[in-house]
Amino acid sequence: DSSTFSTGTISNISILEQATALKVFPNPVTQGGAWQVSLQLSRADRVGIRLFAIDGRLVFSDEQQLGSGRQEFTVSSQALSDGMYILELNLPKGRLHRKLNVTR
Repeated sequence: DSSTFSTGTISNISILEQATALKVFPNPVTQGGAWQVSLQLSRADRVGIRLFAIDGRLVFSDEQQLGSGRQEFTVSSQALSDGMYILELNLPKGRLHRKLNVTR
C-alpha cells in the first residue's frame, strides 16, 4: 500500500518505517563511551549524522554513504559533557531524531 499523508516534517509513510527501524543504544551512555546506531535502509544512500547539545549547539557532524539493508555505526561520547543531546539523521526522505543522554 502506498498511502501518503502530510504532517509538517513527515512527508510519507516510508519515513515512519525508517523511524521504527532506527535503534540507538546504549542510552544513556557513560561519558567516554559510544552509541551504537542501527538503521535499516531500503536502498543505498548518503546519510547526514548530526549531534546537537540540548541548547542547540552542533557538537558533531558527519556524512556517510551507507548501503541498503541493516547498517550500523558508532557515535562517540568521549568529548561530551554530561547531559542530553539530540541525534539527527538526514535521510533522502526526511529527518529522524532521537534523544540521547550522557552520564558519568
